[in-house]
Amino acid sequence: MWLNEMQALAAVQPHPHIVGMYDAWFDTDTRGDAEQAYIKLELCGESLGDVVKRRVPLREPEVLEILRQMASALRRIHEVGMVHLDVKPDNIYTAAGPAAPSRDREHAVVAAQAAGLSGAIYKLGDFGLAAMPGGQRAGTSEGDAKYLAPEAFKSHNFLSSGFADRLDIFALGASAYELLRGSELPKNGPSYHDIRGGKIFLPSASAQLVLLLKKMMAPDPSQRPTAEQLLRSPLLRPPQPSGSLQPSTSLPLPMSQ
Repeated sequence: MWLNEMQALAAVQPHPHIVGMYDAWFDTDTRGDAEQAYIKLELCGESLGDVVKRRVPLREPEVLEILRQMASALRRIHEVGMVHLDVKPDNIYTAAGPAAPSRDREHAVVAAQAAGLSGAIYKLGDFGLAAMPGGQRAGTSEGDAKYLAPEAFKSHNFLSSGFADRLDIFALGASAYELLRGSELPKNGPSYHDIRGGKIFLPSASAQLVLLLKKMMAPDPSQRPTAEQLLRSPLLRPPQPSGSLQPSTSLPLPMSQ
């Protein structure tokens, strides 16, 4: 799984909303003859799982910003033919601090757009369960059951269904649902199955956001949007400040080692 994470992370670098990987190597384990894996990663702050544990629901604008940034990360992951398979609040981190100082105006605009109106930057990490192109992966786990789409229970061949990327979309929708609830999703029982049947109850959220989450968590994976379609949703389009530059989307955020 360590080697799987090294390869998966390397394949999607660099991206402003994916935890940065700076180095990876194997060295002799001092406790025996085996080798120990090391990965040098970007330092991040707390995870959104810590936010859930505090049982304080996030406001709708914050959750929309998280959805936008994570959809951007998933678009990159899916573009290279990979599926993350472990999208959840525990694996979404806040950036440890403000973006690195920009040397020119274009870099400053890219950093500001990546952070959104709230100024917060979120990073998706933990690629240990990621399925590489062709459906190859190190382990047999499908990820955390609380965020697992219903098709993963119905067939062992869900990764070759043609809709494997929609597993990540379901998990992202379930994560957003949990953050808006301010409490953990059920692990089993009738409520667990109700969620996978499309029953979502969020009286404090707008009808537009509830509809978006229902699409992301649709029981039929073919009815869920792709990451690219999510980013084109009017709800996730960040307002453009007047007079701002429109930089190339391929320009990464500056990250220092």
